[in-house]
Amino acid sequence: MNFLKPLLLHKKVNIFIPAEKVKNKLNHYSQTEFTIRKINDDDYKFISVLSVGTARINMFNIEGINVNAKIEPVDKNKTNVILQTKLRIELIIIALLGIIWLLAHFIGNTEMPAWGIIFYLIVLGWFGYIYRVQEEILLKDAERFFKAL
Repeated sequence: MNFLKPLLLHKKVNIFIPAEKVKNKLNHYSQTEFTIRKINDDDYKFISVLSVGTARINMFNIEGINVNAKIEPVDKNKTNVILQTKLRIELIIIALLGIIWLLAHFIGNTEMPAWGIIFYLIVLGWFGYIYRVQEEILLKDAERFFKAL
């Protein structure tokens, strides 16, 4: 999945406190900027309170804008935190719909309207941009949270 790397955000934050103290702060966070959910012992998820343009479907586990944080102890007084995003399912769905549309025109041997291709690219780019901006804001908030510890 290295070809997806340019589409994702990745940031390493070095903090000079023990990993257990970092995990304790994460487990007891109670502010309203974002929600922090524990995934496992070293992995946490920062979830934005407000997510624009995201699907929230109850039968599927689709969340709003989020950033994953991995806690990596370096030594007893230093911890690395890896912040990263994942590819949004909404972008995958939009891309798949475009591929299906192109295949339908190809199989049906019909001409593809130029406006349709341009519109599809604009929609895909717009949603990609909106998600990226929100992810960057949440990533900066998460980074600020860790640097304030």
